[in-house]
Amino acid sequence: MKANRLLSLALTLALTAVGVLADGPVARADILRTDGNDTKGPLDLSNVRLTPLKAADRFQVKTMSKFTASQLDGDKGWIEVDFDTNADTTYDFWVAVFYHKGKLIALQGHRSNTLRQLPARRVDARTISFDITHGQLDGVHSYDFAAFSIWRAAPCTQKKPCVDAIPNRYPLIRYDFTSPAVTWKNPPTMSTQASDTSTYPVSVVLKDDKYGSGIRSWTFQLSVDGSDWSTFKTGTSTTPTIQVPGESGHRYGYRMIAVDKQGNKETSKWQYNTLVPFDDRDPSLTYSAGVQTSRAGALEGTITSLAQTETLTYSATFSGNTGLTGEQFAIVMGKPATPGSTATATVSIDGVVQDTLTEDDNTSAMQIGEGFGPQSGLHTIVITTTSAEPFVIDGLYEYP
Repeated sequence: MKANRLLSLALTLALTAVGVLADGPVARADILRTDGNDTKGPLDLSNVRLTPLKAADRFQVKTMSKFTASQLDGDKGWIEVDFDTNADTTYDFWVAVFYHKGKLIALQGHRSNTLRQLPARRVDARTISFDITHGQLDGVHSYDFAAFSIWRAAPCTQKKPCVDAIPNRYPLIRYDFTSPAVTWKNPPTMSTQASDTSTYPVSVVLKDDKYGSGIRSWTFQLSVDGSDWSTFKTGTSTTPTIQVPGESGHRYGYRMIAVDKQGNKETSKWQYNTLVPFDDRDPSLTYSAGVQTSRAGALEGTITSLAQTETLTYSATFSGNTGLTGEQFAIVMGKPATPGSTATATVSIDGVVQDTLTEDDNTSAMQIGEGFGPQSGLHTIVITTTSAEPFVIDGLYEYP
């Protein structure tokens, strides 16, 4: 790899130095890349180190041997770091470091134009350093970079300069300082919106920065009925679909922790809850009578048909909290067994009729009937068929 700019840099010093308003090193790890003794002249590179700062980065470039200010004069020799901000192997920005009138300076440029002077410092007899903000690189979220030294005096010449590079060949050194993005793909509020069993899918799309390091891994965590988070599954796919094995009558929260290949981590906000219903033959539901039959597409593959005056009874202690949806229980219904017919049933709470549910040919599989919210305390819910056509029960939700 050779530098594409072998110019005298001393002509651009009418610029004002721009300080880097940054705190000390942040939690991200330094990036260190070394190089062997492979170039003639006093500026043979030993290593380049990037130390992350707050909204900025500190670069240190070290040579194999000591060098003097006169050797790093911007004409015979200088040190440079080049930046590729869109991963097209073309340098968009550069920073050249050299001495002018006894002072070490760093000039930043964009392609062929000099932009500004950056603060520079001599760390020791073999090392120079400068800081650059992300804003000075057009606010990028990741970039590739390479360090160069250029020496145009003996034993090299201006026509045949000695150029050292870290790395010596592509790919460049990638620096990704942006956490991945986690996007949920229509997670179900009720498990029956996505599955006809208590196990339901949750799909996620994970994206790193367009020019970032890429997704390394993810951790999918569950919270059951508001419990602490526990790890359920891990993986590396960027578009995972996780099958959550729910249990009747429980509420599941979930979050995703995504990590990219440079250790940036994103923990998704806890935004979603999925409720899993009681199936129509759950032990918590009591029938005066009723016929259970198999039905494709029904919850757990079964339904219970209540003939006229037959009942389903469910007793539970409710908190009175209106929760996420403002309701605390709802019936899961299905089409009547006889095409073209209509089935009806009343819903009563503690003996007081609250509403009538209706099923017909337009009722979809596992359709949620109207929800009801009792006051706090122990309550008894009774569903009673009022039509000659049996009313289909496929399950019951209690929430939140």
